[in-house]
Amino acid sequence: MNKGTWSLRQVRTFRGMEGPGFNANLYRGDTKVAVVDDHGSGGPVDARFLDRNGSRNTPSAEEDILTAHVKTLPQEECYGTMLDVSVDWFLGELFGDWQDEKRYRRLCKTKIVFTLKSKPGVFLSLNTPYRVPTKATLELKYGDDLGEIVNERYL
Repeated sequence: MNKGTWSLRQVRTFRGMEGPGFNANLYRGDTKVAVVDDHGSGGPVDARFLDRNGSRNTPSAEEDILTAHVKTLPQEECYGTMLDVSVDWFLGELFGDWQDEKRYRRLCKTKIVFTLKSKPGVFLSLNTPYRVPTKATLELKYGDDLGEIVNERYL
């Protein structure tokens, strides 16, 4: 899914009644545009846009920009059915990306994390810190099948 310049920052997570919840600030580029809440209660993600001027009945300019971006996204498959992406779904995907990034950063401190082209979506790890000679060893062992070495994102 194309996230464009949208990102979540200052994310705080907690355990909700129906799963993980979070509070975060939504940014478009370097501009804070909303405060996002998922209460972990099984309901939708709530975004309070900062340029709304107190009126809940009219959408803000930033909300319109986000909605327009989400409408440009292709449909996603969900349990064999093609569905349009909603703002709620998009914000949930941003949170999932934030969780993945946090996990990869933590793993890359003590392990080598990499992908293989023959196994898309699968991340493999070796229980050794990343070093340049280790990269050469991976390239020799896997050759053209070596996809991304995730550790290189954080060098």
